[in-house]
Amino acid sequence: MATSDAIVDVEDWISEHFFTAEAKGESFQQKVLIRRKEWEELDGPDGSPRSRFTSSRSKLLDALTALYTDGNTDPATTAQRITDLYRDLRTILGYATGEFHIEQSGPVRFYNTLGVTADAPFVIIGAKPVDALDELLPKDQKTLLCPFPISEKDELTSVSRTLSHLFVREDGPQFALVMAGRWLVVAERSRWPEGRYLAVDLQTVADRNDAKRGGEIDKALTCLAADSLAPDADGAIWWTKILEESIKHTVGVSQDLREGVRLSVELIANDVVQRRKAKGLPHCRPTRPSRWPASRCGSSTGSCSCCTPRPPPSSACCRSAHRSTRTATAWTGCATSPWLSSAPRTPAPAPTCTTRSACCSGWSTRATTRQPPTPIRTRGQAPRGWSSTACAPTCSSRRRSNTSAR
Repeated sequence: MATSDAIVDVEDWISEHFFTAEAKGESFQQKVLIRRKEWEELDGPDGSPRSRFTSSRSKLLDALTALYTDGNTDPATTAQRITDLYRDLRTILGYATGEFHIEQSGPVRFYNTLGVTADAPFVIIGAKPVDALDELLPKDQKTLLCPFPISEKDELTSVSRTLSHLFVREDGPQFALVMAGRWLVVAERSRWPEGRYLAVDLQTVADRNDAKRGGEIDKALTCLAADSLAPDADGAIWWTKILEESIKHTVGVSQDLREGVRLSVELIANDVVQRRKAKGLPHCRPTRPSRWPASRCGSSTGSCSCCTPRPPPSSACCRSAHRSTRTATAWTGCATSPWLSSAPRTPAPAPTCTTRSACCSGWSTRATTRQPPTPIRTRGQAPRGWSSTACAPTCSSRRRSNTSAR
């Protein structure tokens, strides 16, 4: 069936795709149809949860409606109505058939298989009726029907704290069913700390009366009935196996999605290749980043810092050389600009120096001879008192002369 607003899967308590898929194979819908077939094989109006729900649907709907509309009732009458409603719900869902060992402590009922001395794997908690789920889960509000004692002096009054207390105990239950008026909440031990649970609005389900095979009634009762939550003769719970199947289903769906994405990319890539081939274009080949061409920066010798591979930044002299190179580039106008004008001046003698490339990085020694860059003159007075010293491309520097050159 499609997603129902009366059955809320909060924070993916169960796999959403597994829970809402309409396929008859590997889905929760298949489990619902199997459960419906099992219920139909039971004879009599009181033989299955579905037959009991169908026969008492009108009475149940009237009780739920009166619980929320009649606000002038005294507290004692309201408490009695809630007690009767929860008793009827336990009977309809199959928790009062006499096949379970039941112990009660305050609003909590512990269910175990008859003859089994192990810890109870399932509990039912009675809570105050709420109109929305947000009203049920606050930790500091009194949402239980009555306090739940945890010691001689301490007791809990909220549903949220009671569930947390029960689930963290070593002998705690594996599943819990909270009855809060129209809302019935299914919680599981490992998923509750993550804020994940399943909630069913039973009043909405009864009002819509979707009784077709695999419809809303069948799905809601499959989630809440004792056949699903209470322990069987071996002490196992049906929901445990279903949750494991939903996880496996999710893994399979993820693998199918990855395979689909891969095939889609291949189809698109092959289509691009065929189109380029039809137009006579070469095949697309991966390219590597190339060096910045010397012509782009205006340097005729290719000795600009932006065109020269920089040495590893492990030496302090290399770092200072790069700073000097950037300063020299800014003054010599290696990158041409239309508003800069260069006036020819008498060049200094071309110095020749022997240095190591990349500034002592261990490369071969070579002699480098180059002309110093031509000074530039901006609009107005040109900078004066500067002389140029040329060395290896990566070790170029400019220094201020102590004597003024006229």
